[in-house]
Amino acid sequence: MTKLALIGTGGVGGYFGAKLLKAGFDVSFVATLKSAEIIRQNGLKVKSPDGDMFFDKVNVSSDYSAVRDCSVIFLCTKSQNTREIAGGIKPFLSQNAIVVSLQNGIENEEILSEILGKTCVIPAQIYISVESPSAGIIEHGGSGEIVIGELDNKKTKRLEDLQNLLISANIPTKITDNYRKILWLKLLVNSVYNGFSALLGDDFKKIPYSEEGKNAFWKMLKEGQKVAIADGVNVEEKHLQRIMEMTEKGNVFFNYPSSTLQDVKKHKPLEIDYIQGAIIRKGRQYGIETPMNELVWSLLKIKEKTV
Repeated sequence: MTKLALIGTGGVGGYFGAKLLKAGFDVSFVATLKSAEIIRQNGLKVKSPDGDMFFDKVNVSSDYSAVRDCSVIFLCTKSQNTREIAGGIKPFLSQNAIVVSLQNGIENEEILSEILGKTCVIPAQIYISVESPSAGIIEHGGSGEIVIGELDNKKTKRLEDLQNLLISANIPTKITDNYRKILWLKLLVNSVYNGFSALLGDDFKKIPYSEEGKNAFWKMLKEGQKVAIADGVNVEEKHLQRIMEMTEKGNVFFNYPSSTLQDVKKHKPLEIDYIQGAIIRKGRQYGIETPMNELVWSLLKIKEKTV
């Protein structure tokens, strides 16, 4: 039987891990010592409009050796942890194992490739509304699609095999031939969604929509678009318009607490160095000013130290 591992048992890792468990796969989880102990004792529970799931016995460890003999390892942690985790799992990776990044940002694949080698890295992006109020408890609000690709944008057999594996677990999965564009578009969404919701302290559904807000969102997106284009990714006006329509029409993705807002409320370190921070770094690389992202990043840095 195919052995799988998920590193991270928060909303993303817990939800997709539960789907894979339900499909009958041999799944190992890697979590913090505290979370692993709680999940071993209480199990893993997912509350979802698609149907609740509960597993009283879960193979969970705080040791990276849990990925040994696994053919697919899904990385489901915050981007600030990628480098440490890559170094931790490297000694235990099987020869043909693949590592799939289900994370925010545009830099995780570079970090993983640097440490683990390009041949084992599969870029991916997810679209999901989910949170974990406590260890082993997952609240799924909607969606749950994964888009996967190769670093060279070729369609390979291992991509098709991974797609079939995920679809067999009732996880909608698509293959892209332009993974960097997928990552950049999600980053632009997160720059607005995560940034503003965390600053304002609530999800978009409860934030009064105004022309001032609309203008701020648009300026943020246009700023990111300039940097993306300089980075070789063709982000068009229609892509920005689609994101704006999502905010106006109350897309479920925007009417659920962003991951950054969740971290603010839990007094946890924020991922903004890999959202706003990534756009700022790339902007400086290409000589493009990013005042909107720098303002949001600076304010969230202050908020991170005061909440």
